[in-house]
Amino acid sequence: MNRTVIILTILLAGSAATALAVWESVGPEGGPVDCIMQSNVNSNLFYASSGSYPVKIIRSSDEGSTWEQSGSCNYYFYSMGLGPTDILYGGSYGRIYVSEDEGQTWDSYSISGFLFWDITGHPSDESILYGAGYHYSGGGYRIAFARSTDGGSNWSVTDLSTSCQGYGRCVAVSASDPDIIYVSGYRRDPYQPKLYKSTDGGDSFTEITYSGWSSDYYMYTVAVHPANPDIVLAGCYYNIYRSTDGGSSWTDVTSSMYYHYGLAFSEDDPNVAFSGGSSAIHRSLNEGVSWTRQTNGLPSGVYGTLALDWGNSAHVLTGCDNGIYRSTDTGDTWEESSDGMVIANVLAFNDVLVGDDYTLYLSAEDLGMYKTTDYGANWEILGTPLGCGDVCAMASPTATPNTVLAFEGTG
Repeated sequence: MNRTVIILTILLAGSAATALAVWESVGPEGGPVDCIMQSNVNSNLFYASSGSYPVKIIRSSDEGSTWEQSGSCNYYFYSMGLGPTDILYGGSYGRIYVSEDEGQTWDSYSISGFLFWDITGHPSDESILYGAGYHYSGGGYRIAFARSTDGGSNWSVTDLSTSCQGYGRCVAVSASDPDIIYVSGYRRDPYQPKLYKSTDGGDSFTEITYSGWSSDYYMYTVAVHPANPDIVLAGCYYNIYRSTDGGSSWTDVTSSMYYHYGLAFSEDDPNVAFSGGSSAIHRSLNEGVSWTRQTNGLPSGVYGTLALDWGNSAHVLTGCDNGIYRSTDTGDTWEESSDGMVIANVLAFNDVLVGDDYTLYLSAEDLGMYKTTDYGANWEILGTPLGCGDVCAMASPTATPNTVLAFEGTG
């Protein structure tokens, strides 16, 4: 991606000449979404975070139909988690951020040398948090598990890949037996998936890596059946694997269905499970035994986050660099659902004023090129030049204002 100038959102005051005015975000709608979560206390309420610095927190109170910004944090989050009473947690490198007011204000606490790639709360105890990531220890990075028993103020870190360098990616806690915790990741040199299991709430872990994973490179995600802790899904680079005995044995259930960045069972109907991947969502209707590729309505992108409605198994949300997509028919079809979400990274813009006619052209990262003639009240998406990246500069000759010159990676 080409980045010469990055402006988080274009801000217009209704007149190009107005100074010292009250500013508002006017679009275009969409932008990079790293995480989506459903409230644990209100099924209509969803939270999402932007993949940007500073991170923006947006919320929807109508099941993901429309969005508004609820807050921001002057940092970049590698992960976000949610406690049982909707306390928000943001994981970064060396720090954890905590918000009790939907992301409007944040407290932060240090955790030396640890990067939170994933964070989750205990299903019922607000004071207990878990993290997976990597920890700089002994001259290298280790797959590591982090735990807090005081709401994030203090943490203990357990290195899991003590004999090799590696990176942790996911922490999954059984909803029906919270003492069961899985931490996934991968080792380096050579790259191989790794999986660890605790049956005592994180006091100790046992490696349960399956030999059949050796050529699968990475393990990004794990999901535990909400009612039966013996049923576990593990997502690797090439395949999803399924266990019915708590990880003692595994079966390949996808046959080279590539890329699995996020796995989740439906709490409403555990027969339903989803996996987020590259340019596709995969779905199972039989507790993960078999899978289909669901792409109807989805653009190209990486779908690394999923929010399955705990009150309605047909309702699913996912996010990518373009914005948020929503299904109300168990993934058969998807539609963009970024109404009100103004979090795009604006790379370049060019305005033209000829008499009373005002036109603004804009390039937004991963969204394309846009045009507005009413100061951002409405946006028209334009065709994007073919090439290797986003448009990062543009101009219009004064004599021919309808001509737009655009620059990107290939010229």
